[in-house]
Amino acid sequence: FLDERLRLTQWTGLGLGLVGVISVLLTTGQQEYVSLNWTAMLAAITALFGISIGTLYQKRFGAGVNLLAGSFWQYVSVLLLMAIMAWTFEVREVLWDQQLIFALAWLVIGLSVIAILLLMYMIREGETAKVASYFYLVPPVASIEAWLLFDEYLSIVSIIAIFVTVFGVYLVIRKKPE
Repeated sequence: FLDERLRLTQWTGLGLGLVGVISVLLTTGQQEYVSLNWTAMLAAITALFGISIGTLYQKRFGAGVNLLAGSFWQYVSVLLLMAIMAWTFEVREVLWDQQLIFALAWLVIGLSVIAILLLMYMIREGETAKVASYFYLVPPVASIEAWLLFDEYLSIVSIIAIFVTVFGVYLVIRKKPE
């Protein structure tokens, strides 16, 4: 599709990464509250496939698009969709306070603008498999953050799953041996 060929070690890394992500999702959190929610698991895996397919599409058909212009039009389309959904399903009452403003600023500037521009730059300049493999790091990093910030439990199985995921990503992104 993109005239990119993956080495066996990269395929192995993608497989290990997926196994690690699923293991992290199944084993992280306060053990007395953990219950397998198949709907949430299906949503997480669907999101992973969706962003991977979006990455492939962006690489194939959007590589020449100006990053700022492309981001602007993506945000405009999402704004319209989210406005319709918010108007339809939400109560349209906002309690403005300092915490909300800081969280909103972080979500808009940090996660939306900077992260998406970085992602689009990585897609344009790099190999698609390498970019897609970075998505596997989200659940392990979130688990570590939850452990550090919210005192969530990390079992030995969770820690091993994190290492499996990181090793899988390493296999995908490492340079081809000469």
